[in-house]
Amino acid sequence: DEIFINETEINIASLSKTYVAAATAKAIEQGYFTLDTPINEILPVDIVNLKNPEAIIKVKHLVTHTSGIIDDPNTYITTNYFVLPNQDMTTSGANILVNQLGLSITNPVPLEEYLAEYFVEDGELYGEANFINAVPGSTWSYSNVATSLMGFVIESSTEIDFATYVQSNVIEPLQMNNTTFNVLEVDFTKTAVPYLDRNRPLPFYGNHGYPEGSIHTSNNDLSNYLLDIVKGIKGQSNTLFGTAFYELLFTPQLDAGIVPNGFAENHGLYWYKKGNHWVHGGNSLGVSSHMEIKADGSSGFFVIANMDGTFTQNEGKWNTVLQLIKDGIEEYLQNN
Repeated sequence: DEIFINETEINIASLSKTYVAAATAKAIEQGYFTLDTPINEILPVDIVNLKNPEAIIKVKHLVTHTSGIIDDPNTYITTNYFVLPNQDMTTSGANILVNQLGLSITNPVPLEEYLAEYFVEDGELYGEANFINAVPGSTWSYSNVATSLMGFVIESSTEIDFATYVQSNVIEPLQMNNTTFNVLEVDFTKTAVPYLDRNRPLPFYGNHGYPEGSIHTSNNDLSNYLLDIVKGIKGQSNTLFGTAFYELLFTPQLDAGIVPNGFAENHGLYWYKKGNHWVHGGNSLGVSSHMEIKADGSSGFFVIANMDGTFTQNEGKWNTVLQLIKDGIEEYLQNN
């Protein structure tokens, strides 16, 4: 069958975190917890910051990257990412993932099992390298592992598998029929091949800590998502939740100066504020994504690409193209 570009599926990397944000807002609306709930009141095992054992980590700290939990660069890639079975392993891209980066060829493990390696004392990745010595809420450090943990907080509080919870409460209400967090549900015959650069395709892969960066979706589906969010900001949708919870997604949560200067001015629930826009992007092995929404809900756009924008020499090109697109959109809006 012919595949149309708007229906082609693609991994959107860390733009997936905005779905963790939506799931968080939904769980708060449903009364499972609040932003001020300590996560150890929800989780089956206490999370202890080994560099600040008295720290009380709350939900709001996970969704603003201020929990004190960090990604250990020495282990994050090799222990989180994996190449799916039955891929062509003879390519140079496959060689990079397996032989240079050290990825295994396997299927995903349960989220709880992945996180236990970080946070349970006998876990292989348990240790001080997963933390910084900081009071929660005081220091910003972008953390994929902490985002995966937020997925498990939702899973633990609702007693529903996180991917299933998002499917029922976010994806299905928006009729996103080609979108899933579950990499085993993806139809890879309809999926854009990821490229490290123009000449190096990569095998399809997943990540065990899937809430932080594993949604596969399409242009059509992502449009449904964006349109509902901008309507929600303007009080014109209650498809996902009531107006107050659309607003919660984009309510600044941090004191001025906590988010690094140059990256953003403040944080909502994962979304970060730059000027009069709310933004989130994603860059992973062979994929790049970016979504930007005006704070008043008057416009928004996204860009998705099956080429790696930041892990190689492509970074400057990606940023240049992104800026040209943004400039073109602004010019169009001013003239129409």
